Amino acid sequence: MKKSSSILLASLLAMPLSQGAIVTGLVGYWGFEDSTTNGGSGGSAFDGVLMGNAATTGTVRAGSGALLLDGSGDYLDITSTVDVNQPWTVSAWFNSDVAPTGRGMVFESSGSFAMSFGIREGTPATNTNFQAFADAATGGDPSGDFQIGDAATIGAWHHILLAFTPSTSTTSGSITGYLDGTQSYNLTVPTGVSLVAANGFHIGTYRSANDRWFDGSIDEVGMWNRTLSPAEAASVYRAGQAGLAIPEPSVAMLGSLGLILLFRRRAS
Repeated sequence: MKKSSSILLASLLAMPLSQGAIVTGLVGYWGFEDSTTNGGSGGSAFDGVLMGNAATTGTVRAGSGALLLDGSGDYLDITSTVDVNQPWTVSAWFNSDVAPTGRGMVFESSGSFAMSFGIREGTPATNTNFQAFADAATGGDPSGDFQIGDAATIGAWHHILLAFTPSTSTTSGSITGYLDGTQSYNLTVPTGVSLVAANGFHIGTYRSANDRWFDGSIDEVGMWNRTLSPAEAASVYRAGQAGLAIPEPSVAMLGSLGLILLFRRRAS
């Protein structure tokens, strides 16, 4: 019994390590818990400002708040972003109140569309097209599309995570996109080509913030200054599915601590 308990304890103690790794490089985090302040390591430079009628009383994915947008002039304005030509990752949960007839951006960098994801009317019109874009300095901007039926869009939570690996003088770069935990996009940035520099970040609209408004709720937005691995992308998605915030310990971690204490009491 003692041997099996020791094996179980060793396994449980190992479980939290991957969760701890998720917050490494998390420079921007907006959980919208009655606030738009940044919970990441980037500090107040990444604090957001509510614009229009935006509020933090939306339908939540995790915690007690979410960004609520009415599709007309509402968004969160952040005046800092990571260097878009270094490794980065952006993750967000979103829940649309409507099937789009135009375009509605979940997020996009300002100054360029180096970081860009949104929804628009699909083909046929009963579909919603989930689109990822990148703003290449030489034009020919890479993009990716993934369509689902409108019935699965309206009032449903979806998750997007875009992970960027820059190009070099000898290798191409890429933006790998995971929609609802499944790799669905692979945008190629040509060898030696950079992305157009950004000077801020918008949640709920596009770079110019005068159109393409998102109508619904957005929650658990994270920005890393590194490229998350496929395993880390899956971990972020699973945490959100369980209603956990990105910086919080996982259910497995909390359960592990409880079991460890139980075993220790029984052993004493």
